[in-house]
Amino acid sequence: SAGYRHYGDDYVWGMAEDEGGEEELRLQARVDLNLFDGFRKGSVVERDTLDVRRARLDLTELKRLLITTLDNSLLDYQVALQNLSVARSGITEAEESLRVVELSFEEGVETATEVLDAIVLLSRAKTNYIAAKRTVFLNYYQILRTIEAFNP
Repeated sequence: SAGYRHYGDDYVWGMAEDEGGEEELRLQARVDLNLFDGFRKGSVVERDTLDVRRARLDLTELKRLLITTLDNSLLDYQVALQNLSVARSGITEAEESLRVVELSFEEGVETATEVLDAIVLLSRAKTNYIAAKRTVFLNYYQILRTIEAFNP
C-alpha cells in the first residue's frame, strides 16, 4: 500500500495557513511466506504416489484376469468342439439303432415300444447335437469378446 500525508495544516488551533509543514510519503509492502505447511505437501505427494501405484496394480490385475478369461474360453471352446463330435457320433449311433430296431420289428422280433424308444433316443441325440453346437458358438463369441477387451 502507499500513502501520502502533508503535516502543517493545523485547523484545530485556528491557523489555516501553510507554515511549510512536513510531507510524508509512505510505501508499505507486505509479503506473506508460509514457512511450515504442517507436512501437507508431503502427505499430498504420498497420497498421489499411492494412487498411481494402485492404478498400476489394478491394470496388472485386469490384464491377468483377461488372460485367464481368454485361456478358460479357449479350453471351453476345445471341449465344446469335442462334445459336438461326440453328439454327431451319438446321432449316427441312434440312427443305426433305429434302423436295426425297425428291421427287427418288421421281422416280428421287436415290439412297437422298442421302435418308439429308438425314435426317442434319436430325437434326444439330435437335441444334444443342437445343444453342443450352441455351446460351440457361445464359446467362440466369448473368445471374440475377450480379444476385443484387449484392443478397445
